[in-house]
Amino acid sequence: MKNPNNFVGNYEDILYQPSGGHIEQLTAKFFLFVHFGEPDYYGHYSGENSENYSKGLIADDNATGKIVQKLKELNIYDKTSIIITTDHGFIEGGNDHRSLPYAGEYISPDLADPDCYLIWMISNTIKGDRVGLQNDIAETIYGLFGIDYTKFEPAVLCVPV
Repeated sequence: MKNPNNFVGNYEDILYQPSGGHIEQLTAKFFLFVHFGEPDYYGHYSGENSENYSKGLIADDNATGKIVQKLKELNIYDKTSIIITTDHGFIEGGNDHRSLPYAGEYISPDLADPDCYLIWMISNTIKGDRVGLQNDIAETIYGLFGIDYTKFEPAVLCVPV
């Protein structure tokens, strides 16, 4: 698999190191956002369902597994919420997403941003797979932290997934 940033070494370790590699140094509650861009990069570069796209997904899955393993080693996994989301998909067999369905076409024409993409979300603490909007990710995180986003000005028009 071509490495877009010309990293040297085990690619899963390179994906893991900036995030999971530092968890043991944290002593208080923390929020960790990890963006794995490999599927998006390879989806555009090599096409959806290409060998590189599949290898990017596998590398991200392995790096996520290393983060989960570290959380378990530190005995904090059971107190940690993990949320995995997508940003968009690809046209089947293609390398773009320009004609994918937008949220306004499928959920509600009254959405604050009907042109955002549909996403899916899975979590170890939120039961069941979810389908929502890109805009809903922040509200989901606010809810996990007990932040009342309904009082934000200007108003937030999305909902937790």
